[in-house]
Amino acid sequence: GQSFVSPYTGDMTTITVRLKKSSGAIGGIRCTVFNTTVGQTPSSTSIGHSDSISIAALATTEEDVVFAFSTPIKLENGSAYACVFQTSSSMSGQIYFSVNPSPGSYTGGSVVESTNGGASWSVLAEDFYFAVAGQSLSHITLEDGEALYYKLDRTMLASNVTLVPFIAPVGSIPNDRE
Repeated sequence: GQSFVSPYTGDMTTITVRLKKSSGAIGGIRCTVFNTTVGQTPSSTSIGHSDSISIAALATTEEDVVFAFSTPIKLENGSAYACVFQTSSSMSGQIYFSVNPSPGSYTGGSVVESTNGGASWSVLAEDFYFAVAGQSLSHITLEDGEALYYKLDRTMLASNVTLVPFIAPVGSIPNDRE
């Protein structure tokens, strides 16, 4: 999963991550959101989850995959959360997440990993490529069909990379691979 600090108070409606599947992988995958403990590892109780996505529908080459939350997740400005990606018990094959080649450049969180079903967690020195989108935020007004997105600003020095807000039509995330 990926931990992050929310830069706003409002509803998280999607998270987008860059990933790919191994050939022939099947089953389902969803994102479960947790408050975090000290060290930004997931707490024991989830605060919500995304709709499930069919792994069979994913590409075998890297792509940006949107996990939508039918029931938006309430986020608080400055609070830390972890988005953990869980596969169904019927899953076979592998899912590969793309990571930022500048480990630790996003200082608001990092990749978190559990190899024992969440009994314990490790914090890794890397970050997923991810974007959190929200709406109904208290400090800005969005027009119908717009959403607020955040992306890693890669134009800054690695030690100063931040989440940069931008507004775009709901369901669209500009390609930021340049």
